Amino acid sequence: MSISAGPFFGGVLLTLLAGVLNGGWNVCVKASAPPAVRAISAPGEEHPYKFSHAWCLGMFHAAWFNLAACTIMLGPGTVGGVVEAAASKDLFLIVFFSFLWGLGTFGFGLAIQIAGIGMGTTLTMSVIVVVGTLLPLFLDVSDKLLTNSGLCIVLGLLVCSASFVFASVALNRKDRDEAELEGKRGDVEGGGAVVAPEGVIVKPAEEEEPPSTMYKVVVCVVTGLLCTPLQFAFVFSEDMRTAAEDDYGVAPALSVAITFVFAITICGGTNALIALFQLHRGGDMDALWKNERRGVYFLKTFAFIALPWVSQSFLYGLSASALLGEQMGPAIGWPVLIVTTNTTGLIIGWKLLGEWNVAKEDTLRMIKCAVASSVLGLAIIAAGGFA
Repeated sequence: MSISAGPFFGGVLLTLLAGVLNGGWNVCVKASAPPAVRAISAPGEEHPYKFSHAWCLGMFHAAWFNLAACTIMLGPGTVGGVVEAAASKDLFLIVFFSFLWGLGTFGFGLAIQIAGIGMGTTLTMSVIVVVGTLLPLFLDVSDKLLTNSGLCIVLGLLVCSASFVFASVALNRKDRDEAELEGKRGDVEGGGAVVAPEGVIVKPAEEEEPPSTMYKVVVCVVTGLLCTPLQFAFVFSEDMRTAAEDDYGVAPALSVAITFVFAITICGGTNALIALFQLHRGGDMDALWKNERRGVYFLKTFAFIALPWVSQSFLYGLSASALLGEQMGPAIGWPVLIVTTNTTGLIIGWKLLGEWNVAKEDTLRMIKCAVASSVLGLAIIAAGGFA
């Protein structure tokens, strides 16, 4: 399949933009984010906005914004007609897999809180790449896996698996570096902060211990596994997309919105409800309407969570289907999206949030190995797409 230079480079640029948005849409829920974008409260603020407040509002915005955007692009008559004519089994499976993606997305929010945006993104995306790419191959062993293309892709996935190992080691060493700088908690007496010889503030002895490295890695793995079923929502909505194109004249580039009507709306709604439950259980609901900066946080969660998160999905869908084509979409678009997402997350965590300020040289070396093996593995996968 040939493709002209204009659509090809346009598709690559849109995919790059989607990757940047995908790697940075969660910055505002980090306490170390710049005040201009941060959507959680600074210390000492009355009725503080916490992670669950920002996540609840951001995902609520994502659900209604996506539903409105899809309805406008397709037309309310198209959405209603296609859904009415769809098979009940397909609708159930689309809803089910979208719900699983919603659980994975909430896990991703937890992952970036405990592991940082850089490592949380890299570890989760590594699992999504390996599992999400392997599943279609194993579903059709003779025609896909046992071919030159399939074996090349498997080789690339093995290299990507090495990226996961390097990233896990880097996270473990980062936790070690932080523990060394904080000093041994058992040596801190009286519950007050103590200045170590190196000039680093040691946390009080009674402060809660941070999660272990193993816990962080497990959360990222489970998150990646739960996010992977999203591709099955696309599989079972294929007949609906075809019906939208054939019966209602929807352009192929826009028919993906039929899938997003369910996937993003259900995912966003699921996350908003989980976060709302957490707020209710923790007795923090009143901050949603009592915090004096609630209007600012309401706007920030739309601008810095919902808008980039929903936009990157549509940008990648447009570039992969309409501009890159059936062959180059998976072969070029998917690897470019993942590499850009990981790179953006690592840069934001390193330069903007200071997540790696305490990292020693051997820790940074592991990060470089993780990035290099990810790029190499995805390049091999891309080559397999053309084999």
